[in-house]
Amino acid sequence: MKHGKKTLSALLTLSVFCGLLSGCAGSGGSASSAAGAPTSEPASEASSTAPSSEAGGEPVTLEFAFWAGAGPEEDAYNTLIDRFMEENPNIKIEKQMLSYADYYTSLDTRIAGGQAPDVCKMLYQQAGTYVDAGILGDMSPYIDQSEVDDLLPAFKAAAVVDGKLVAFPLQTDTYLIFYNKDMFQKSQITPPTTMEEAWSWEEFDDIAKKVKEDNGVKYSFVYRWTKTKSYALFPWIYANGGSVVNADYTRGNLSDPKCLEVLDMIDGWVGDGLLAPISPESSEGVDDIFSTGQAAMIISGNWMMSQYDQNLKGKWGVTYMPQRDGKIGSDLGGGELCITSAGEHPAQAAKFVQFMTSKESSRYFCENANFLPVRTSLSEEGITYQTYSDEMNYFVKQAGTMDPAMVACQTSKGFSKVSKLFSETIERVVLEDTPTATIAADFDAAVEEALAE
Repeated sequence: MKHGKKTLSALLTLSVFCGLLSGCAGSGGSASSAAGAPTSEPASEASSTAPSSEAGGEPVTLEFAFWAGAGPEEDAYNTLIDRFMEENPNIKIEKQMLSYADYYTSLDTRIAGGQAPDVCKMLYQQAGTYVDAGILGDMSPYIDQSEVDDLLPAFKAAAVVDGKLVAFPLQTDTYLIFYNKDMFQKSQITPPTTMEEAWSWEEFDDIAKKVKEDNGVKYSFVYRWTKTKSYALFPWIYANGGSVVNADYTRGNLSDPKCLEVLDMIDGWVGDGLLAPISPESSEGVDDIFSTGQAAMIISGNWMMSQYDQNLKGKWGVTYMPQRDGKIGSDLGGGELCITSAGEHPAQAAKFVQFMTSKESSRYFCENANFLPVRTSLSEEGITYQTYSDEMNYFVKQAGTMDPAMVACQTSKGFSKVSKLFSETIERVVLEDTPTATIAADFDAAVEEALAE
């Protein structure tokens, strides 16, 4: 179906940014292969609150562009799409599933050629940039506010930009500390089992030194921040009371002492040989360093569990991220569904989005594809996972600590520029001897210049 064209210059900018974010797709990796058989059928009432506008009339076809991991994640999408079409016989969903590696190149090419899909999937970090280009439509007239109110606070920030409902979160994933059980046992370390018991930053530093010394490993830990996913470090800054940009979003804010403290901590980890000195700008993988026993810990996401299990065979566990004065920071991962502004059937497209992201559909998707819920009601009621259920419950609780201010930053219109500059900044902290205060000042000025363009 042909839609109105967008400016090519905006799409070129988007293509560059999407390439930078290729390391944070989450889905499409081993989370899907970790999930078991379907645990429940999506309830038919899932669409009962969907908008009724244009429910009847002539049949329409909606194009839905998305990526999904092979296996349970793809199956979950197919099941929900089929159920929607059963309940809405006048709306046909034409699936356009692509690999994540090709997804945004294909999407941007279609938009530039006037062939935008009606509905598309987005990483949270991309929404603001697409809104700025005028590509995403406002679903506020079609989706009831009660649905938005059920979102966890951080995900409300991801859904609403400048007062418009430009996306609806489907699921999330996040980071925890993975640890080698044998190494921790040798060091007589018992990891926290509740968030209230989470290590302080100082305790984490002491434990990192102890496991390295006791086990003779090359590194204490590695951080899954490569392929420009350095924004996985944002939770440390926001947990410490800092922010990456200033309040009016015109300049970087890393010179703030609360931010500098985090940069100094990273610099210290590298200098003490605790953290593997691998740049976020690198395409080098860090997972094998942990799964082959060269490091005692890795800070990584729930979708990687089955991959680590292949080598460590159950000799691994997870625990919560360290806390700062009782506050734990959580990384933002996962995806949301959007309608395009050029779509010819916005009411039906929003109806499809609301069905796919409804409470019952979300429960089904998370249970069967091993993802984390974004709704308050589901977080409180709990999700029944078929595989890695104990570990997944750690991730569910951790995900509830995402800072709304951090999410607002990562979903903002200028985030593509901020993210690139932050990645280059962390690379300098890891690889250079330049004082962190100088590096921070350079970032702040570069962000000011970039956001003024």
